[in-house]
Amino acid sequence: MRLIIPTQLNEITVEQFIKYNRILNLKDIEADAMDMAIVSIFCNIPLEETFKISFKDLKDIVNQVTEVLQQEVKFIPTFDKYGFIPNFDKIGISEYIDLENYISDYENYHRAMAVMFRPITKKISGSYTIEAYNGSDTHCNDMLKAPVTMLLGAMVFFWNLSSDLLKATNVYLSNNQMIQDELSAVTSGKNGDGIQALIQLLKEGELASRMLLN
Repeated sequence: MRLIIPTQLNEITVEQFIKYNRILNLKDIEADAMDMAIVSIFCNIPLEETFKISFKDLKDIVNQVTEVLQQEVKFIPTFDKYGFIPNFDKIGISEYIDLENYISDYENYHRAMAVMFRPITKKISGSYTIEAYNGSDTHCNDMLKAPVTMLLGAMVFFWNLSSDLLKATNVYLSNNQMIQDELSAVTSGKNGDGIQALIQLLKEGELASRMLLN
């Protein structure tokens, strides 16, 4: 049997990465069954075909795939005919809501990609414009075949963006006594629970992003 084993991260698709996450989230799966599923996913062969592979070769393939998945990720704004949202200052509310919902759910990574990457309509001197957002159903199936480096790179970008925003917010609040006083007044009252819950969610969101990247 001749197997094609990925040697670079950009050879792995978003669809394969989604399937891989499904396997990782299965409960009580045995190690050998996990290895067989990994080989099936990343070598694009039916699961039953993995029974024909020797135990040693199976372990070697899993080790190779694991090394590939640990390769460094760089953010690249374009691939094929698609371009990343060029200006987040102008992101629409529907884009923001969909992206927030999809990017934290591995089953919807391809939909998150369809929000972030859309067909390029015009290129001018290194800049570009993309199609208006028409919902996550548009192009999401195409995103299943996209290199996972595009997804992971975008996640790195968002983590850096949210981290910088959180730092800037902390600096701004520390330098603005009036806002601090207002927040103190709110948090000391009945509605304070909502503010505290929001702050906790922001912290948990940043922690989750760090864990994902690690």
